[in-house]
Amino acid sequence: MKKDQDFRAAFALMDPRAIISREELAALLCRSPAAVSLMAHRGKLPRRAFPGERKACWFVGDVRDWLDELASDQPATAGQVEDMSERRVGRPRKFVG
Repeated sequence: MKKDQDFRAAFALMDPRAIISREELAALLCRSPAAVSLMAHRGKLPRRAFPGERKACWFVGDVRDWLDELASDQPATAGQVEDMSERRVGRPRKFVG
């Protein structure tokens, strides 16, 4: 596949029984291959196509089902987005009194 071609367009046309590699899944998720490896280790990705093998790869159908499940589990509403912006992120400030 050419570097200038977006993998997401090719993924949409793939057969559900096709297999994608760690690098292709990383391109699909806009992550690095190392981040995909970490997600797989933490169990945040669908089951690998060949669990006993060294090279990590996934069936396209399983990845599509997983993405659909993620999309249905997290409906974004206006109220949820506002709540997230109000919450402070990071370490709490030290109280000086």
